[in-house]
Amino acid sequence: MTEKTYTALYLDGPLAGQTEDRAFIDGQFDSRFPALGAVGGLESTFWYEAGDTEEVDGHLTVKYSFDAADSDPTVRTGGVGDDH
Repeated sequence: MTEKTYTALYLDGPLAGQTEDRAFIDGQFDSRFPALGAVGGLESTFWYEAGDTEEVDGHLTVKYSFDAADSDPTVRTGGVGDDH
């Protein structure tokens, strides 16, 4: 049976050390994708990019690095509504 999912391993950033199973899209793993998280109680988008891969017993793990430049801030800088 062909694997339909792979494991994403977050190397750094706000999700460092976490893993999740992700589905292959057209037989490929994501080279870049957004992950959602909370910062100061607000939903934030964190971008991750694929790096090294490892296959163990036919299951693929892809190691993802945090792209801080394209992501929402990882610390809250003011009160709710301060930017309006």
